[in-house]
Amino acid sequence: MWNAKIARQVRRELENLFDRTVSQVELAGWLGCSRTAIQSWETGRSTPEAGSQFLYWKLRQDPGFIVEIQQWSKQYADSKHDVSEAAPS
Repeated sequence: MWNAKIARQVRRELENLFDRTVSQVELAGWLGCSRTAIQSWETGRSTPEAGSQFLYWKLRQDPGFIVEIQQWSKQYADSKHDVSEAAPS
């Protein structure tokens, strides 16, 4: 079951992993959502959709999974960029 403590705990675990502050903006970029969504989840104002809840569950089990998410996010962003460059003007 989801609760705001999960969202806050996961970001704190990521901060421990990286030994630095992980901002809501940074986490939102990795997860493909907005800072406002992260803030709402962390304060309990809203609940993430099932896919995001799964990512949080996975990160709670293995904070190092964020590295795979970062790699995927970068590849996804690069592939979107490549497609837009290939589109005719």
